[in-house]
Amino acid sequence: MKDNYSRILVRGSLLVLMGWSITSLSWPLGGDIGTYAWVGDIILSGGAPYKDAWDVKGPLVYYFYALI
Repeated sequence: MKDNYSRILVRGSLLVLMGWSITSLSWPLGGDIGTYAWVGDIILSGGAPYKDAWDVKGPLVYYFYALI
């Protein structure tokens, strides 16, 4: 009986987590994430960070967002 309740709790938690995850995809990009996506787009267009698009963060995150 106790095992059945834990399964229901885990399934319910996973359902709520999946709902939040799907909902978060519809939110607009925030400040930092928008900047990462913008510089990533510049990289995909053949540009270079700190030359064609400038921000103070390290370049690795921009290449990660270009990959995404």
